Amino acid sequence: MKNPSYTNTEFIGKLADALGDKFFLCDMIWQEELFEMQGKIANLICEYANNGNRLAKRMTVKLSQTFNTELV
Repeated sequence: MKNPSYTNTEFIGKLADALGDKFFLCDMIWQEELFEMQGKIANLICEYANNGNRLAKRMTVKLSQTFNTELV
């Protein structure tokens, strides 16, 4: 892992914060709020995957239509 601060525990904590209880408890999320949530989650996954976090990297592989991965 490139940076020790990009741990799985930290990643899951930030992912849970980005999702929030509302994601699981509400039937409907307003479109603007949903777009904001999607952006935060996508940026978080990219940040952690690019810094060597294996969970985030696995998510980019499983969500291959969402994330473009390439070796540089």
